[in-house]
Amino acid sequence: MSQKVREETANVALSEILGEYGVSNASLVQIKGDIPDIYLVERGVRVIIEMKKEGNRQELVEQIGDRLDEGVCEITFGVIFPSEVTEGGLVAPSTLEVKQALKDASLEVLIQSMSSDKEIVRIEGTGISELPELISRYAGEALDEEELDEAVERVSDSIEQFVSHLARHPNADSIAADIEEVLEGVE
Repeated sequence: MSQKVREETANVALSEILGEYGVSNASLVQIKGDIPDIYLVERGVRVIIEMKKEGNRQELVEQIGDRLDEGVCEITFGVIFPSEVTEGGLVAPSTLEVKQALKDASLEVLIQSMSSDKEIVRIEGTGISELPELISRYAGEALDEEELDEAVERVSDSIEQFVSHLARHPNADSIAADIEEVLEGVE
């Protein structure tokens, strides 16, 4: 009988791998009373990644659809990994072995978003190294032009309101100088 580790080990391993690729994320964080496998914000778009080992596709499809219905994200990714990732021989695989197995695995990725009327995009034979680009691409497509224009207008209005309030503040010059100093450090 082969020993195996829990699916959560693969979740944390994927979270760490994404971090290595520069994708800031949190694994197994509580959101609205639920705990998605991985949560991240890409280009202002909330993304949830759920993982299941092969043989659990229908459960994964339901889970990623539920995440959208709950309103906790704009895009969901479902990642189906081979069972060998979390299974070993006489001894369960270590976290490092799970991480390496994920890096080497051929994955099936299901992508569902609010902007696509919840139609599922299915990509087979995906490697972990392709996930950051997929996340970025689909996050960029998540907001339609009208929503994006509204968001830009809200930000612009907020900046104008801030500047107007700042101009009337008794220490406006000092505060403006501090802001300018901070912004120069950002360049």
